[in-house]
Amino acid sequence: MIVETAKGAMIAWTEGKTLRWKYAKDQAVNTLSEEGTFLSLGALADGSVLLAAERDGVIFVRRLN
Repeated sequence: MIVETAKGAMIAWTEGKTLRWKYAKDQAVNTLSEEGTFLSLGALADGSVLLAAERDGVIFVRRLN
């Protein structure tokens, strides 16, 4: 998935069951969760991103600045 933000494009993906994300301009890859599925992204007006996914039958949401 990719979303455009005020800080640039953010990319998020699953690698097996691991949820990963990074800004397109950066080399560093971040791990959000070791287990998760059904990843979704949403850009906010302040440049941050909401990332939602499912883990163990529960939806969780993280705000990434």
